[in-house]
Amino acid sequence: PNSPYKDEANYYRGMAYLANKDYGTGLLIFYDLQENSARYAAAAAYQIAYSYFQKEEYSIAKDSIVAFINRYPKAKERKDAVSTLAEICFKLKDWSEALSWYQDNYRKTELEPKEKAVIDLRRAECFLHVAKFDSARVLLAQDFSHYPDLMNQANLLFGKLLLAEKKDELAISYLTRV
Repeated sequence: PNSPYKDEANYYRGMAYLANKDYGTGLLIFYDLQENSARYAAAAAYQIAYSYFQKEEYSIAKDSIVAFINRYPKAKERKDAVSTLAEICFKLKDWSEALSWYQDNYRKTELEPKEKAVIDLRRAECFLHVAKFDSARVLLAQDFSHYPDLMNQANLLFGKLLLAEKKDELAISYLTRV
């Protein structure tokens, strides 16, 4: 059909295939959109890159998302791409690079307060892994009580920080709150 809505319909069709983990069909649709639809090229490119993250192929996902960010630096999907890239680096235990991408996400996008709190916990964990305990402490000093679902993670990370600083008794008090 020659409908003016064809590309949009194909985009959402591709999304449905990816949601159902039918990556082959979904990716074919997105590769076609990336090549043949100026309006959906960037969005399709992001979905192609993101599909590797969904499949837990983190090294390929990382390369694909970096390529997406470089090719489409002003795309509306950039915020999601940077956030995903930070998570990929976190999963790959590349703590310094994860910190860099989390910081980029902080600087260049508007985040909801809870999104900031989640990112701060991720950043604190990265700082723990690179032995920057003062930076981790600053992030963990904030009040996470507004987000009860984040309290256990905050207490666990603070306990780990205190253990790393050889403050075992205090660490135990935080770890028993988890």
